[in-house]
Amino acid sequence: MKVEYLECKFSEGMHEAKVDVKLDSQVIPKRDSFKYLRSVIQGNKEIGEDFPNRIEAGWMKWRLTYGVLCDKNMPPRLKGKFYRVVVRPTMLYGVECWSVKKSHVQKMRVAEMRRLRWMCGHTYKDKIRNKVIGEKVGVAPVEDKLWESRLRWIGQVLRRDIDAPVRRCERLTLEGMSKVRGRPKMH
Repeated sequence: MKVEYLECKFSEGMHEAKVDVKLDSQVIPKRDSFKYLRSVIQGNKEIGEDFPNRIEAGWMKWRLTYGVLCDKNMPPRLKGKFYRVVVRPTMLYGVECWSVKKSHVQKMRVAEMRRLRWMCGHTYKDKIRNKVIGEKVGVAPVEDKLWESRLRWIGQVLRRDIDAPVRRCERLTLEGMSKVRGRPKMH
């Protein structure tokens, strides 16, 4: 039987101790994460398992298009345009919903710069700055694209009607919670 379930804890409050989920008389095993539509969904609200999965998806798409992206007869700008259309969207799929950490952005930046250097025929030993490589192929930094896609998503939410369910959460007040004063903590 290939049935499993994932428990999502949306609040830290009330939870049953140990509950067995059964189908007929068979106990269904509980998972901490599972893969759905090539994304890894975790019950602990993290993206730790999905993030490397997205980077690997970018590398798989890179391998499929390697012949085009590393062709020496092709102009660097055209390679960059092809990269932006084919490889980058694969890597940034679903980023609108991620709670991204600095370490995630750094890993994504490293993976992308390795590909861009490879496209240009350079290595780290050539000591060419990332900014120069990005300008040569016409590719903006990945952290800018992460930020841009998240802003695009929040813009769509804000354009919804004020009574839409997704907008009602703006008007929620939590009892017993006070506003935090001071500068927010950096992650």
